[in-house]
Amino acid sequence: MRLKFIVTMVAVAFICCDGWTEESSESQAPPVPIETQPPQYPAELLAEGVEGYVRLVVIVGVSGKVWGSQVASSTDNRFDQWSMDAADQWRFKPALLGGVPVKRACCMHVEFQKGKVSVRYDADPAQASIPPRLLQKVEPDYRNAFIFRKTSGKLSVQFIVDTEGNVRGAHLVQSTHRALGGPAVEAVSQWKFFPGVKDGVPVNVRLAQDMSATIDFKRKKKEKSTSN
Repeated sequence: MRLKFIVTMVAVAFICCDGWTEESSESQAPPVPIETQPPQYPAELLAEGVEGYVRLVVIVGVSGKVWGSQVASSTDNRFDQWSMDAADQWRFKPALLGGVPVKRACCMHVEFQKGKVSVRYDADPAQASIPPRLLQKVEPDYRNAFIFRKTSGKLSVQFIVDTEGNVRGAHLVQSTHRALGGPAVEAVSQWKFFPGVKDGVPVNVRLAQDMSATIDFKRKKKEKSTSN
C-alpha cells in the first residue's frame, strides 16, 4: 500500500498573549551588550552594491549567552542569516529582575552600509516585540488513521507556544473529517517555535492553526501468478 498525502498550512492567527504582566521599571534592568562582533558583508551583495539593515530580536539567557534570535524586519533577506549567525556568538550582561538574572530580549540593528557592517543596540523594549516564529514543523502521519482510501478535509488546531518555544495544550477546534484530528494534533504538538516576545519579555502565546489535508491511499496491483 502506498500513501500519498498533502498537508497545506493555510494561516497562523495570533489570538492573545498569556503570562505577561507589567513590571516596575525600578525592579528590572534590560540585557546590555558586551561583545557584538558584526557579521561579514556578504561578498555577493557587496559586489552588487546592496546596502541595508536587519533588525533582530535577540533573547539573552541568564548566563548572558544568546538563547536565540529572529529577524523582526530587514531590507533584504539575504542579510538575515548572516546577521543571525553572528548573533549566536554575541555576549551580554543578562537582564536583572529584582537583582536576579532573568531571560529577556532586546533589539539589535545590524547595518550594512558602504562596505562596512556595524551593530547597534536599541534600548527601547517596545522594539523587542515579535510573534512566535515556526522553526521546525512535523507533518501529520495519517497512515494509521481510520479513514477511507481517499479523504480530504479542513481542520483547525489551537495551542499555546510557551516561553521556550514548545507547544502546549494542542487540541482540535473543528474538523470536516473527524479522523484527521488526532494525527494533526499529534504533529502540531511536536512543532518548535521561536517564542513570542512582548516588550522584551518572552511570553506564552495562544495560536490557531488552520490546515487542509488530502490523503490518497493507493494500493499496488497484485501481479497475476502463472501456473505451469
